[in-house]
Amino acid sequence: MIVHRVQLTRYLPTFWRPSKTGRWTSETSPIIYTSDCAATCLLEIMMHTGGPMNELDLSEGTIDLKNRQVIQIEDHYELPDEWKSPPLVHGDYHTAPREIITHWVSQKTSIAINVPSATVNGSRNILIDPSHPDFKQLVFSDPKRLTLDRRFDHKR
Repeated sequence: MIVHRVQLTRYLPTFWRPSKTGRWTSETSPIIYTSDCAATCLLEIMMHTGGPMNELDLSEGTIDLKNRQVIQIEDHYELPDEWKSPPLVHGDYHTAPREIITHWVSQKTSIAINVPSATVNGSRNILIDPSHPDFKQLVFSDPKRLTLDRRFDHKR
């Protein structure tokens, strides 16, 4: 399985660094956020930056999970109805998703967990545990500049 990550190019030195804050993660269980396709990554970035896409200098990288087990969150955990509620203040998400991922990271049952995107219904994000014993066996691409269709320049 190949997963995608899109970041602002200025973060290239730390492109694959795990995140410690977000809907699904906390300081105690950092993970690498990826998605099943680059388009989902772009929409997640749009949601968090709030700026026009044409003004963002973006890069994309991929990770080959090398047929490692990826579990579906719904098969192992019950998500509360409010799991995708927007934060009241920046970064102040509902605690249940973070508690689920903290538990999953502690169990080491899989290197990645497939979770629903709060931004795009039907899309998926794949969270990767960098503390998993198989992490060093994953294949990371060198991030490359992402070129968007110039129609993103159009002001609506």
